[in-house]
Amino acid sequence: MAARRAHNPKVVGSNPTPATNEEMKAEQKCPAFFISENNDLQSLMLSVLKLSQTDRQLFNSLLQSKPASILNMPSDGIVDWQNDLNIRGLSPHTVDLYSRTIKKVLKLYPNPSSQEIRAYLADRLKVISQTKVRNDQKGLKSFFNFLEGQGLWLDNPVKGMKLMKVNTVIRQAPNKDGVDKLLNAWHSSKRRLKERLLIVLLVDTGMRLSEACSIQKQNISMDSLEIKVIGKGKKERVLPISPSVIDLLKKYLSIQTGKSIYLFPSNNKRGYQDIGLIDKTFRRLCKKLKIQPPITPHGLRHYFATYALKNGAKIEVISRMLGHASVGITGDVYRTVQQDEIRAEHKKFSPLSFCID
Repeated sequence: MAARRAHNPKVVGSNPTPATNEEMKAEQKCPAFFISENNDLQSLMLSVLKLSQTDRQLFNSLLQSKPASILNMPSDGIVDWQNDLNIRGLSPHTVDLYSRTIKKVLKLYPNPSSQEIRAYLADRLKVISQTKVRNDQKGLKSFFNFLEGQGLWLDNPVKGMKLMKVNTVIRQAPNKDGVDKLLNAWHSSKRRLKERLLIVLLVDTGMRLSEACSIQKQNISMDSLEIKVIGKGKKERVLPISPSVIDLLKKYLSIQTGKSIYLFPSNNKRGYQDIGLIDKTFRRLCKKLKIQPPITPHGLRHYFATYALKNGAKIEVISRMLGHASVGITGDVYRTVQQDEIRAEHKKFSPLSFCID
């Protein structure tokens, strides 16, 4: 029993606890110094030096061994990751955007390496914008960081990958003539009343297209001229709307059939209009009306903000209406001035605007 006490850390005082079969097997596989629970660093180092060559090899292999991933393949964790994104409050559009990227990558590379991820992103950069490639990176980092953090898949191919820098683009809001053409395109068409109402809402409030598509009827107040929308991070905000928009809303609701809770219902899984289809509708309409460059739904958000700021609106108020996290975002993105205005100001104030003798 004394010999057993010397080697078994479970022995306490005069009442030794018999070792289980599992413990005895573990003792046989591990070097002797692993059995002690009270070794400090110095004694540990001394123990290593005393090991036989065989035990040192075993010790080295134990140090280099990695914990195993729970999943068989990364694709097995997609649903769990999507659930996490939804719980965290990311918009359905963002979840879909990231999910499409993950599925594309895993279809090409079921177990992607860092080199394969970089090659994929480099190829994408040849055909799409930097902003979209950066979104691909965000999706990949979100997915693999989640899997690693949960212990589901430990080979993280994007670990330490930095998001690419995107060149700053000077955003020009659509000009008034183009927006007027868009507003009047379906002025007398009952069949296109939905599209016209959507355009009017974007111009009148500057809301995001995703916010407009997902408006619920119960969140529209005809009396107080307000609409409650749900923005990024599922944050709610109340936007004022013009009386002319209320008139169009009443006309649209009077001919709408069905019991959907949404203002712009659809038969898809969400129950409301898909923003991708709206983008295509805008492109077709702009082509038909010969509007160049084409106006996008997001361009109307720019138009609202730029128009309001030019006409003296307070940037703090516009920032709140747009649902921006800070006033700085509003100032950086939307304080744009049309090129003809820049030329006019230059002609007025440049030191060399007058003839030089």
